[in-house]
Amino acid sequence: MMKKLWFKSVGKSLVNAGPLLWAGLDVGTSKVACCIARWDATRGLRVVGLGQNAARGLRAGSIVDMGALEEAIRGAVSRAEDMARETISGVYVSVSAALTQSQTRAVDAVITGHPVDETDLRKMLIQACQGTSRPSHDVLHVLPTRYQIDGNSGIKDPRGMFGDTLQGRIHVVSAQHSPLRNMTACIERCHLEVKGFALGSYAAGLATLVEDEKELGVTLVDMGAGSTTAVTFLEGTFCQVVSVPMGGAHVTSDIAKGLSTPLVQAERIKTLFGSAMSSSGHDLITVPQIGEEEGAKGLQVTRAEITRIIRPRMEETFELLRDGLRAAGGGAHAGHRLVLTGGASGLAGVRELCELILARPTRLGRPMTLVGHEERVRQSAFSTCAGLILHAHAAEGHAAAIPTPANTQKNVTGFDKVRTWFRENV
Repeated sequence: MMKKLWFKSVGKSLVNAGPLLWAGLDVGTSKVACCIARWDATRGLRVVGLGQNAARGLRAGSIVDMGALEEAIRGAVSRAEDMARETISGVYVSVSAALTQSQTRAVDAVITGHPVDETDLRKMLIQACQGTSRPSHDVLHVLPTRYQIDGNSGIKDPRGMFGDTLQGRIHVVSAQHSPLRNMTACIERCHLEVKGFALGSYAAGLATLVEDEKELGVTLVDMGAGSTTAVTFLEGTFCQVVSVPMGGAHVTSDIAKGLSTPLVQAERIKTLFGSAMSSSGHDLITVPQIGEEEGAKGLQVTRAEITRIIRPRMEETFELLRDGLRAAGGGAHAGHRLVLTGGASGLAGVRELCELILARPTRLGRPMTLVGHEERVRQSAFSTCAGLILHAHAAEGHAAAIPTPANTQKNVTGFDKVRTWFRENV
């Protein structure tokens, strides 16, 4: 039996008083980022606060040191609040794909004798959740991908239409219950309320993809520190997610091991001199060695030697992603376009290598919708944060409820649960 979900009604603002604000909190393996935005009647969503802090206490999306993560969250939120000159009371939080499962299920309903209405669609969404959700999971997203009536396909909104049988394909994304509860407890220790969760890569897609790409078919590759996740959009809807447990932190670790240098120096070398494609550079780079005193000579290496360390890991990452997409059917309906985003996508040569291995045209994706502090908001590393703002604004603007972990005290009926999904996604 499907695990009961718990919801909390979303208010009109994330602050107790004052202007209309939304806040997104991207909790990743290497960094915690907070973004605060305000609605501007002339320019739309305007970023008023940004904060970032080094992440500690998180591994593979799960908390391993709550105290360290709490400190990292407090630092990021405090910097964003100081810049915005506002105090927030709640945030929308990203969820790692490592904690999720994704499944698309075909469901149908008999509609003989009456036009399709919201009750029919709610029943289909409930049926989809009952067939896919595990007892240990909470539902994050329930997204109808397509409908057909009596075999006539391509219907996006069947309300008001007549027929005998309504069929639909529903994409359900759920996340492990315990990590969500732990994350909620950690954020509440920072005196913040979790307004909702969203898959981080899905949020990044909202911020970086244009409508034509999502309609024709596109795969967004979100390259984080601990994992690389591909989310597929088709006919305007998020319909698939594939993740591999490799990211930018693994490249940094390879450099640290290969050159016997501290991790902080390995990250610096990767950023300044690293490349995922062949490099013919022969300039000597000084690499500090582990345990050496400051001012020691260090190891002398060329750019080409650094590339020889980086490229095998990046090739393995894209090859695993390619195999995962093929196994999930992504090659059949994702079109021929890839968009790269996330902090690790900024490494030189990544776009070219991705295009070579996955054999698709590839561009680098950056947040495009939000205004304000463009020099920072437009960076790929802030794609998820920007997408959380858009997700929050869409949800609250339509008076939708967002799923939260089961420590919420308010329980509602199945129809009430799905009504909010229907309003948000249909």
